[in-house]
Amino acid sequence: MNKPRLQKGITAAYLIQKSNRQIVATLCDDLVKVIDAKIQTAHQNGFSETQQELPINFNITGMDRQDAQTLVYSELIQIYKDKGFDSENIGITFGVGGTSSFHIKWLNGMDEDEREKRRQLIAKHIWKSTKKRF
Repeated sequence: MNKPRLQKGITAAYLIQKSNRQIVATLCDDLVKVIDAKIQTAHQNGFSETQQELPINFNITGMDRQDAQTLVYSELIQIYKDKGFDSENIGITFGVGGTSSFHIKWLNGMDEDEREKRRQLIAKHIWKSTKKRF
């Protein structure tokens, strides 16, 4: 019977555990607070979408800029999907000069299907001036 070997020194699991992922989680938490506030303000003002410029440089030790962007941006998308926003209503844009923005849309009122059904209902109940009302 083989005995499990004791692992000595640093392991891959240890390195992952001690990686900069906690820094990324903190960055995402901060960005979510800002984005949530923008969503709330936009919604209260009758809008159904907003955007937030995202940082492009994170200065995370041991992680290059592209990896940090990939990790943070994908985390933001997943966070808002988990919050119930539809995937097609969440996006990242990359602009001129290296800028990037997080975009999000939500339902504010009726969707097209509900709007059409209600219009059809009203159309069926329009009284013409020659029709007796009572």
